[in-house]
Amino acid sequence: MCDKTRSEIIMHIGAHKTATSFIQESILENLAEIDRRGAHYLSESRKDIRFFLSGSHPFEPNRIANILNSDLQCGRINIFSDEDSLGRASLRRGSSVYPNISDVISRIKSIQDYIGLNFRILFSIRSYVDFIPSVYQQEIKRGCCGYSFSEYIEKRVSIDNISWVPVVSELSNNFKGDLTVWDYEKFRTDPCSIWSQFGLGDSFCNFISNNKSKNKISNKSLSKDGIDILTLLYGKLDKDTHRKLERLISRALSKSPGHPGFYTWSESQKYNLISRYSNELDLIKVILKKNNSKFLCVTRD
Repeated sequence: MCDKTRSEIIMHIGAHKTATSFIQESILENLAEIDRRGAHYLSESRKDIRFFLSGSHPFEPNRIANILNSDLQCGRINIFSDEDSLGRASLRRGSSVYPNISDVISRIKSIQDYIGLNFRILFSIRSYVDFIPSVYQQEIKRGCCGYSFSEYIEKRVSIDNISWVPVVSELSNNFKGDLTVWDYEKFRTDPCSIWSQFGLGDSFCNFISNNKSKNKISNKSLSKDGIDILTLLYGKLDKDTHRKLERLISRALSKSPGHPGFYTWSESQKYNLISRYSNELDLIKVILKKNNSKFLCVTRD
């Protein structure tokens, strides 16, 4: 019987393009150290959990509970990390970045009831000026888009309506003090404060830093040439061939991880997006504070 008083599940569910791949690959590269710190990464059940939460598979809470129970380690912190659990980020349907967030939350709570353990939810957000180009890159890599960036903005992005607030509000209203949200800039400038949210201790960040030569983070941004090639090939290849070619192109024509600098916003677009995100951060702080949820962000003057 699992000692439920000493066990919990930390669910890192995104958002996309906020260093989630870096976090996941860093965990996989340091499993022995994570085990030494009394934690366990739910790698065996990760894919099944993602499919059930995102709605890719019919939701059967008793079945996913059994799958999760087989991977859980009692008396430990169990870590789950997969941004695709939320489904694909949407920049054009309504105002929410994740239109299906209500369904995902309902599924998480159903699993929580079956398992009977405490769940802590981790979620991150990012400035629209950087987030939108990163999602565009992802769409290109997956073969879901054949537009140039300017065409993508015009035809697929509801630039005046996109908002993190509906997602954060629903998460906070449902998980209260068991929710932690952070701004991507906080992770970029103070990663140790974020790693501590995974229950691994502040020093785990230093451990990763000292062993970073061992980490081979593969999620690099495409160069402009890589984007141009994949755009030209859009719709001409089957899905598997496209993904294989994308991996080859990514290795040959890529930049270091992070947002490449060749995307251009008009001055008005950039100003509006930066201003709106700044205002939303203030609103998000209020929402999270009301529900005793935690918010980590860079202090602004």
